[in-house]
Amino acid sequence: MEKIDYPNGIHLSYILPLKDWRILDLQSVFELSKFPGSFKAFKRVILNLESKKVIKSFQDPYSKRKYLHLTQDGETHVGAKEGQISVADETRLHDCKAIEICKHMLQLPTVKTIELEHQLVNRSNFRTTYKVCPDALIYGERKGSKFKMAFELELTQKTKTKYISKIDQYLESSAYDYALYFFHNPGVLESYKDNIKEAHGDKAFSKIMLAHNSTLLSRVFEFIKTKIYFQNKEVDIEELFGKIH
Repeated sequence: MEKIDYPNGIHLSYILPLKDWRILDLQSVFELSKFPGSFKAFKRVILNLESKKVIKSFQDPYSKRKYLHLTQDGETHVGAKEGQISVADETRLHDCKAIEICKHMLQLPTVKTIELEHQLVNRSNFRTTYKVCPDALIYGERKGSKFKMAFELELTQKTKTKYISKIDQYLESSAYDYALYFFHNPGVLESYKDNIKEAHGDKAFSKIMLAHNSTLLSRVFEFIKTKIYFQNKEVDIEELFGKIH
């Protein structure tokens, strides 16, 4: 009988941050894991878990950082349901960038907590209450008022029919106070803006926010350079959500 080479239980505890965040760069997993040894020793643990097909890795072609995520086998080892938090190869770049932005959003004083898509869809009543599922749900408080904001990352331009249909749902939903669409290409943002105006007029931008940052797909992402089109004018992200801390 073939011997099954199970992963070390202590090693598994070091990748538990992936259960919450789904996909993270190697340095972030090291920091969140509270690994007691050196970064070099941590990388050996990661290579061991990769060899046992518990996790997979890929290199972001822009930042050149190594990212980690659980495999379907890995999900069972950390107590998650199969398919709950594993990442498809074709969505890895989108997912890692969405989470990178969300981590930066948490540095804004008005942003309190964030739930990611995989956490939302596993809520039993989510589809009933919210109808439409974003990449993340941001909870915050601004000028004494609490808010819930959908977050959508648009790395590629979707068809007009597809994104206008989703915009329609956000505008009709009382479950979301705002919806923030994030772009790296200002030309794609302008296309979305024109079509949203055509469909709903300027009033749509009292709820829909369009953000862009051309450094998202570069070696270094400078989040502070993010601009947001909201209430029919463009502002710096810190002007809208407070100074980054």
